[in-house]
Amino acid sequence: MLQVIGTGLALMWLLMAPVQAKESVKISLGQYRIADSSGSYWFTPVSATYKNKQYKARVSVPYISDYQGQSGLGNASIKLSYLSQWKSLYIDFHVKQKWNTANSNLTLPVKDRAASVEVSGYMLGGVAFLELGHWWRENHVLFQSTDTQNTSIERENSFYYVLGAVYPVKKGWIAGVVLDYKPTALGNLDKAVSSLIQYKISAKQKVSGTLGRGLSSSSPNWISGLNWSFKY
Repeated sequence: MLQVIGTGLALMWLLMAPVQAKESVKISLGQYRIADSSGSYWFTPVSATYKNKQYKARVSVPYISDYQGQSGLGNASIKLSYLSQWKSLYIDFHVKQKWNTANSNLTLPVKDRAASVEVSGYMLGGVAFLELGHWWRENHVLFQSTDTQNTSIERENSFYYVLGAVYPVKKGWIAGVVLDYKPTALGNLDKAVSSLIQYKISAKQKVSGTLGRGLSSSSPNWISGLNWSFKY
């Protein structure tokens, strides 16, 4: 679900940015509360993004706290994007690589990777988008037994999609809704819908709020939070 929120926030920047974007660096900090069947916990991603007219690179490091009494890092990731335009459509190509930096008491430390294509365009005064991608997931080794045979969890590769739209509602304010459809590593369905709202504090600073609801048994029940970003 948090991947969906990130996609929606990126589209909000498109509404506020000129068509020919200049070179920029953006720092962002999020604070989200996630509630599921096992309880609730905090998820705090910190990311840095470099962007020019044709390329974008983002490094993100999440911190998980208060998860069943445990706290620590999640899996960091790097996302590289090639940005293009065909007539009135923006067509972006993304590759993403996770690093196995996670505390194993919180989540599996893995080196999964993904590739996707995202198509977006202006519609009825806003921006609509569709992203289609695929995750390649590595099996996770649980332990090494005495006979040197590895015991591992088999994790499934899967396609996913994200679709949504964002619209300006008044000067400085943008709102949107995003739907996420993503099979999990164990073959279950993670489907969720999120509403987003963003306020432009200044030419360089923006703050965003989100409220999301899981639509399947493998999704978080609820997610809510804030994201602050500063562009240099």
